[in-house]
Amino acid sequence: MSIISTSRLVLRSWNPDDAAPLFAIYSDPEVTRHIPHVHLKDLDAARAKVREMMDLERKNGCTLWAVMREEELIGVCGFRTPDELGFAFRRDAWGNGYAQEAAIACIAWAARRGVRRILASVRPENAGSRRVLDRLGFTDTGKRSEDGLWCIYERLTASAAL
Repeated sequence: MSIISTSRLVLRSWNPDDAAPLFAIYSDPEVTRHIPHVHLKDLDAARAKVREMMDLERKNGCTLWAVMREEELIGVCGFRTPDELGFAFRRDAWGNGYAQEAAIACIAWAARRGVRRILASVRPENAGSRRVLDRLGFTDTGKRSEDGLWCIYERLTASAAL
């Protein structure tokens, strides 16, 4: 089911057939270098991750949705919680503006649902994701996660100005 569409992308709910393409993304050590907790070792782990994403959407009404370019799964973008944005893309999709395009659409989706502030966590050394967050209008709060590994960014949505 399509949740969000942009001019080049569709963000949709997960289905069991997405395990293999998700495995191709999350098994790439370069993709998961800054998000090692999502690195997948085998297809069974990918199947479990797809089930987790599906369960998260049922529970919260949102998830890190499957990002499709035409009929090809190229990444994930959406919300770990109703106000925490996340994204990751296949390495061959990097540098094309897909993360920014998908995230802009997700921020608008959240704003329409009354979310006033969106958070994002990023490792300090992940310059690419930090640049995306900067272009999206996020600011580094100066706060860190409890384990100290993640910088906490935030952005107000358009609905916050109302």
